[in-house]
Amino acid sequence: MFAWSSRAEENPVGAEYIIMEKLNGVQLSSVWRTLPLDKKTEIIKTLALYQKSWMSTTLKQYGSLYYAQDIPRKPDQPEFSYITKDGSEIEDQRFTIGPTVHRQSIDFGRANVDFDRGRGPCK
Repeated sequence: MFAWSSRAEENPVGAEYIIMEKLNGVQLSSVWRTLPLDKKTEIIKTLALYQKSWMSTTLKQYGSLYYAQDIPRKPDQPEFSYITKDGSEIEDQRFTIGPTVHRQSIDFGRANVDFDRGRGPCK
């Protein structure tokens, strides 16, 4: 990653952005049909292992993950913590949960619905 900003109002671009290095290669979707079954299986197993790892961590709030320095903290908001698969609770002050940026909030006409998108984190 070369540069990023999560504060649209504070940068000359006027939007959140990430400038990343382009990697050489091809999109998986462009070669998927031609891959042998054993290669497809290997890819799917690798992705499943990533998902298993992500799912083994429990967050106590709903929202999107942010660096703590990039989002104002609400007065009643608890410190960011997560629960590991062995049940240990870990606090990490580098991060916080804030408003969700999930596409489900804007797809299928939801972008035109008048509701408070600045909400979050939610328990």
